[in-house]
Amino acid sequence: MRLVDARGLVRIHGRGTAAEHRALDCVDFSMEPGEWVAIVGPSGSGKSTLLHLVALTDRPDAGALTVAGQPTYGLSDAALTRLRRDRLGHLHQAFHLLPTLDVLGNVRLPLDLQGVPDREAERRARAMLEEVGLERETHRHPAALSGGQQQRVALARALVHAPALVVADEPTGNLDRETGRRVLTLIRRAIAFAGSGILMVTHDPEVAAAADRCLTLVDGRFET
Repeated sequence: MRLVDARGLVRIHGRGTAAEHRALDCVDFSMEPGEWVAIVGPSGSGKSTLLHLVALTDRPDAGALTVAGQPTYGLSDAALTRLRRDRLGHLHQAFHLLPTLDVLGNVRLPLDLQGVPDREAERRARAMLEEVGLERETHRHPAALSGGQQQRVALARALVHAPALVVADEPTGNLDRETGRRVLTLIRRAIAFAGSGILMVTHDPEVAAAADRCLTLVDGRFET
């Protein structure tokens, strides 16, 4: 079973207006379980649009999309939310940590939302923090952490519930070069630990080179 299978995806922004733009133009795309795929391309090429569709935060105007074995056409908003919560992880350039929660609270949040029992949620969160080297920082808050530490917390949170797929948007974009390299190494190790695949959008050739496969999107279509 493919992790992601997209056929003929079309996404049109500003439909019916003078600013109408075909962001994705009949895109075919697939990923295998556990695979790390990077998508590169110039600004405005459709990278973020494709990521939002696969992340189930947007819907295509045409085409078929299956994520983690679930065809998404016709799913209600509530069903998409459950699929996104249970089967996907999210990693962003801006980290998106909750400032009122400590490191442990941020990492165990996906498990709490799933209703995982308290003791099990804490055990799994601590194991994931150990995997990213932050087991001694559990009671610190995001404001007290460096950028690299915050991204490691975000990585642990994205993977703690062992999602089938992590969608990542420029995850090293706010980090200096050396910290970004260390985070990439951790991403490789952590997704292997969690058994997850990762779809990553990046402008950085070094980040793209770390992936198993790199695809280039230009004007809403993949280059062949």
